[in-house]
Amino acid sequence: MDVGAWVQGFLGAMGAIYTDQQDEQPRTEEAISKIGQGDFDRNLGPLVDHCSRLGVILDFDGTLSPLARKPELAIIPSETKRVLERLSAYSDCKITVISGRSIEDLQRKVVEYW
Repeated sequence: MDVGAWVQGFLGAMGAIYTDQQDEQPRTEEAISKIGQGDFDRNLGPLVDHCSRLGVILDFDGTLSPLARKPELAIIPSETKRVLERLSAYSDCKITVISGRSIEDLQRKVVEYW
């Protein structure tokens, strides 16, 4: 189970991905994998452009950190850390990390690497 599979399952279960409004047929996995920057710009870009604050909600395992064989081995890669540091520098950007981990473990992992 990776992020792509989770998103596909979640959106499929919510009935949110359709090829068009008339036939309401769910998109295939191939079509979902083709969602790109243009889709973001077209669908979410105007909302982001007109907001005064931005909230970013990220899962830890499999999103911020690649999945690890053992939970204690999970780390935030340096590239991801740099992106989080840049985002956190904006006063109007709030970052939230969610996880099935205990809050103590999550704080240790995030603070340790960020």
